[in-house]
Amino acid sequence: MNISIPTIFKGHGSAVYCLLPKNKNAFYSGSGDHHLIEWNIETPDKGTVVAILPAGIYSLISENNILIAGCGNGEVHCINTQNASALSKAHLHSSYVFDLCFYNQHLYTAGGDGQVVKTDLQLNKLESIHLGNFKIRKLLPHPDGQHILTACGDGTVRILNVNTLKEEQVIIAHTAGFSVNALCLTPDNKFLLTGSRDARLNVFDVQQNFNLIENIAAHNYAIYDIAFNPSGKIMATASRDKKIKIWNNDLTFITRIEEYPVGHKNSVNTLCWLSDTELITSGDDRNIMLWHLN
Repeated sequence: MNISIPTIFKGHGSAVYCLLPKNKNAFYSGSGDHHLIEWNIETPDKGTVVAILPAGIYSLISENNILIAGCGNGEVHCINTQNASALSKAHLHSSYVFDLCFYNQHLYTAGGDGQVVKTDLQLNKLESIHLGNFKIRKLLPHPDGQHILTACGDGTVRILNVNTLKEEQVIIAHTAGFSVNALCLTPDNKFLLTGSRDARLNVFDVQQNFNLIENIAAHNYAIYDIAFNPSGKIMATASRDKKIKIWNNDLTFITRIEEYPVGHKNSVNTLCWLSDTELITSGDDRNIMLWHLN
């Protein structure tokens, strides 16, 4: 596999924590500098500020021309992408909002305060649960449509009832006390992949009660993100070790994108595929990079 010299998008004044595709030519980024920016891949030096929020932006999703951003002060903000106007906000957590998830016509939020909160699409709080004195980094809908998976700071993945948020199963996913930072289902929904501060990439069989079937020494430091490309043929992982690794969908290793001067100078925080061969990455070095994989 050949990987091109990246296109670099500069402009953020702090670490970039979240990326979100808009279409095949554009994407959004959120940063610790409070700025939400829209970028076009043809003009990497001309990002457009969509919003400046009261705190750093740690999570980002979209629904029906509305951007929803989770912030470091526990607030969630809704922004109209057509005119960049603020629509609504809610203070749902006492700490960082690390992830946002739409599921069954509801919004779910994951907090640094150990809580998962369920709201309606107007951000009215419906249910919440405190899972423990640890951060909750990621949320992932279960393929059965009845549960939601949570990546927890104590090394577990906890499975919640999507309606009541009642905890129904605890998976001992990684080394105790080593945060689970990343969750991803394989394209066929048969396997759950988890990445942790213990630098392991673990594979669980969804259909066999989440039995651990593979434990891979994937990186040198914490894994922060896992993402398949749109066709599901290859997968990328991002790590605090400053590297991005590319894998086949059977989890055989293909290649790595090394750190500076080739890639990022610091931790790689998030991944975003624009197409099967275009991967966007961002990190603590404030840079966003677009890679072409041939």
